[in-house]
Amino acid sequence: MANQSEPLLLSADDSDIDHKTRPEELTFDNIVERSLSDFGFWQLFQVLLVGLALFFDAQQIFITVYTDAYPTWHCVNHTICDHSTSDICKLPRSAWEWDGGSTDKTVISDFGLECSSSLLRSMPSSAFYIGAIVGGFFLAFIPDDSLGRKKLVLFSNFAMSITSISVVFSTNVWIYITLKFIIGFSRSQTWSYALVLISERVSTKWRPRATMIPFTFFVSGFMSLSGIAYLAQHSSWRYLYLYTAVPAIFYCIFLYLFRLESPRWLHLQGNDEEAIHVPLLMYDSLGRKKLVLFSNFAMSITSISVVFSTNVWIYITLKFIIGFSRSQTWSYALVLISERVSTKWRPRATMIPFTFFVSGFMSLSGIAYLAQHSSWRYLYLYTAVPQYSIVSSSTFSLQGLCHCPNRYLAQHSSWRYLYLYTAVPAIFYCIFLYLFALESPRWLHLQGNDEEAIHVLKCLSSKNKAYLESLVSQLPVEQETSEELPRYSIKDFFFRKWAFRRIVVVMIILFGLGISYYGVPLAARDIDVNIYLSETLNAVVELPTFIITPIILERFSRRSSVLVNTLLGGASGVLCFLLSVFRKTGIAFAFELGTFFCARTGFNLMAVYMVEMFPTCVRSSAIMMFRQALVVGGACCPLIASIGRDLPSVSFAVFGVAMSGLGLFVLILPETKGSSLCDTMEEQEKRDQAINTSHC
Repeated sequence: MANQSEPLLLSADDSDIDHKTRPEELTFDNIVERSLSDFGFWQLFQVLLVGLALFFDAQQIFITVYTDAYPTWHCVNHTICDHSTSDICKLPRSAWEWDGGSTDKTVISDFGLECSSSLLRSMPSSAFYIGAIVGGFFLAFIPDDSLGRKKLVLFSNFAMSITSISVVFSTNVWIYITLKFIIGFSRSQTWSYALVLISERVSTKWRPRATMIPFTFFVSGFMSLSGIAYLAQHSSWRYLYLYTAVPAIFYCIFLYLFRLESPRWLHLQGNDEEAIHVPLLMYDSLGRKKLVLFSNFAMSITSISVVFSTNVWIYITLKFIIGFSRSQTWSYALVLISERVSTKWRPRATMIPFTFFVSGFMSLSGIAYLAQHSSWRYLYLYTAVPQYSIVSSSTFSLQGLCHCPNRYLAQHSSWRYLYLYTAVPAIFYCIFLYLFALESPRWLHLQGNDEEAIHVLKCLSSKNKAYLESLVSQLPVEQETSEELPRYSIKDFFFRKWAFRRIVVVMIILFGLGISYYGVPLAARDIDVNIYLSETLNAVVELPTFIITPIILERFSRRSSVLVNTLLGGASGVLCFLLSVFRKTGIAFAFELGTFFCARTGFNLMAVYMVEMFPTCVRSSAIMMFRQALVVGGACCPLIASIGRDLPSVSFAVFGVAMSGLGLFVLILPETKGSSLCDTMEEQEKRDQAINTSHC
């Protein structure tokens, strides 16, 4: 039996320790490093499953680019109407009509906002980001040890998906704005949860690669959105929400059924045996994966509800709910993925969900194009329904409610279809997530469930099953209960000087990256390029970052990588502005892509860096604050981008200066390359002291 006076979890990187010759040094960290060192198929499956949450998250972030766009129109009475010179708001309604003859192609035409103030037309998008900000701060106060990694990822995705489906039923713009706020709130921490879960499920060796996986899904979702929107461009905007939300519902169900908790979290909960033998399917207690599931499911359901919006206020309300629901999806998924891979694979594994995010964004263009003759309501439905297997019944009910024959829907699509096309698949994703996702072993360890955490490790690494089985008899008989274990929350950042300093510096850097990442695509219209082409290329340039990021992390230090990347991105933004002034449009757009590429790369680098700087007990809260800074930066983008309409492309200079200037703060942060993950604040402090002493 192991020495009970020795802590089960240490912070040193003991992945190379021979456990057979040195059994007296058996620690939970050694167990995790050894059992997850091979990064086998099941471990990869778990990373992919959690990372997929960011695919649907990306679609909800960028969906308003298509659903809330100002549709094209043409003159009917040419005696009083001239399309090139006439102001649509000064013409009689009988003198013009929307192209395609459909009044519900986008939110603008469906709710009659063509002559409304720009403030009202931008409120749905603003409500989404406000919901993400509010949700980020609110959910950050949920202690890391209360729910678990997997339940947070599940809840975030489920809530986002359900709310996204609800957008379909918006009857006015205020309901739509409210639902967008809820969607932003729900998915505000999805990225954080997923990254932490992934990083804690891989060894130190694989962490740089594993953490790139969710980012890859994010980009994939971003890219897929263009395709979905393109395919649904003749449909109602509501269908775009459905097409992105429904698959997320099925994903949540799949995540709930097949995910495992973080073995490290189980260990910290005192359940060492469960950390080794965690069941493959669903669990009674909350954790990382359920939050991912709930977030996607709620987003998908709300997105489907958008289809039934009867006015712009209902639509706005549902958009608020969608933003609320998916506000933490990114956080939940990233936490769950990061905690389920070893340190070796973590950088690569955490990039997978971001790839799905970009794929989701790209698919949206295709869906929107296919649904361009359908109602916008179906685009919500087709992205939400696949999350909980109600696609058939929803389709029939929607046809009954809308009184739209199939032939009519195919030829005269509304903007509602775009919501449907993006919401329905998300429902299926929720189901898949519910069935197959595993909880974070580190989160289970933190909850004292070391036995369950080891169960998870066995499921993730069948190659080391015999070794893990032998550990059960060596676990301490008497373990601390979860009530006896110390509790940590976001308040610990304010009581510990080193933690407060780190989180503030990280948020400053992410604020600069957020301004550039969200602002560059928004300002691309100032360079006079096709919106479909520019958004697609912006999504495409994100994909190479997930290959480059692990290489950079494995060869160079964390600080130098972030510093050089932000300086290059800042220079590219300034050059884009200068070339635009001299009307070198083609070259300027190339530098615009370069700026966006550096912003994405910097985001990837900081995601891995962030995971390694904070212990398991507060990692979710740290990632949430990380995400909040990014969202706050994104919320400032519309204002900065609007400046570019008065002074062409000056916004790119602002983005570049913000990225490079704020990126200099990385010099204050400690280097973490090659270090394993700590589980408690005390362990983190001891390791930092040891590193500082060795450098003296």
